Amino acid sequence: MSAPYEPASPEDVARLHELGAAELDLQQQLYDLELARIPILAAGRRIRDEQDEIYRRIAGARGLAPEAVQINMKTGEVRVRNVSTPVPGNQDARSASE
Repeated sequence: MSAPYEPASPEDVARLHELGAAELDLQQQLYDLELARIPILAAGRRIRDEQDEIYRRIAGARGLAPEAVQINMKTGEVRVRNVSTPVPGNQDARSASE
């Protein structure tokens, strides 16, 4: 049984091969990029963990919850923030710099 349609041109077939190879190359680049992210994310986690530990230590020494502590990064002044509003991930308390 033969094909009922005319075959694709050699140029089209060649271009499809080129595009397939380019796509595989992009997939490999993306994979390599993802592997490079792992140590960066791990370093970021270590930094975040140390920041959290410092906030816990500062807050604990004052009898406060870490989420309640706001530190002025210029003067070191420690303030109690309004904790009635939940702070996702404690980002606001960590980044306060007035």
